[in-house]
Amino acid sequence: MASELFRAEARPFGVAVEVESFGLLDLDSSPALPEAVKLGAGLGVDLSSHRSRVIRPGVLGHADLVVGFERAHVVTAVVDAGARREVTFTLPELVTLLGEVARPTKPDSLAAAHEAIAAASSTRAAGHGFGEVPELADPLGRPWRTQEELATRLSELTRTLVRRLFAV
Repeated sequence: MASELFRAEARPFGVAVEVESFGLLDLDSSPALPEAVKLGAGLGVDLSSHRSRVIRPGVLGHADLVVGFERAHVVTAVVDAGARREVTFTLPELVTLLGEVARPTKPDSLAAAHEAIAAASSTRAAGHGFGEVPELADPLGRPWRTQEELATRLSELTRTLVRRLFAV
């Protein structure tokens, strides 16, 4: 859901982004859960064609930005999938850090995003320890009401992330 929300939010900015989604569990290309499809539709995204993909060694080595929900996602992305630590965050962490840094000054949206990510990384390095990283809970197996709340929170965080990355 996060990747589709990100695409949808970035579209009005005219930014061509490549977004991929990976999970920690190998679910053998399973479709999105019915609950996720329903919640996604309510948020304006179609998850009917989504298929799960497990994260593999080295797959994130060239990524400009890697975002996970939980610290375990971030650790796995860096340690197992080769993501660079300076571009890897939990979603709530990145949104918070981007709120603390100066707005990007570059006129090109992708350059602005790179500038914002670098500033967030510098801010984290200067004062945010890895032990106190905010997380977004995994909705899997939770009651419907909790899944709705998490989907709403995910949508809000994603909207804020896109605006902080691309709005100059």
